[in-house]
Amino acid sequence: MLKYKVTLTQDEREELLSITKGGTHTSKKVIHALILLNCDQGEFSDKVNNEDVAKVLKIGDSTIDRLKKKFVEGGYGIRLNRRINNMETMKKEVQAWQTYRNNKEAKIKWQFTCEDARIKLLKLYPSINA
Repeated sequence: MLKYKVTLTQDEREELLSITKGGTHTSKKVIHALILLNCDQGEFSDKVNNEDVAKVLKIGDSTIDRLKKKFVEGGYGIRLNRRINNMETMKKEVQAWQTYRNNKEAKIKWQFTCEDARIKLLKLYPSINA
């Protein structure tokens, strides 16, 4: 299995710590923040292994692996569903994601066939009566 390495900057760590220390956040967001903080392999981290994180948070290893994958592939902001307040930040995030996907030569995974789409979207197509 591919191992994903989470590396957080000091600013990212501070934001994640603020999520865990208070405010009104969903429990899922707090747990994700705790996972990312504990899985961090950067210079500001305590270097905890996945098994210890899973044991303390009472979650499965696969949950940690999925979050690490999403973080590494999608970036910091995408993983925490943070609100992007200005267009400049949005453009930077989209450009970073686009560059990553293009470099990876990612393919689109369509969820249904054209025939299925025609059936599901039938009411949107005009009917022709002869």
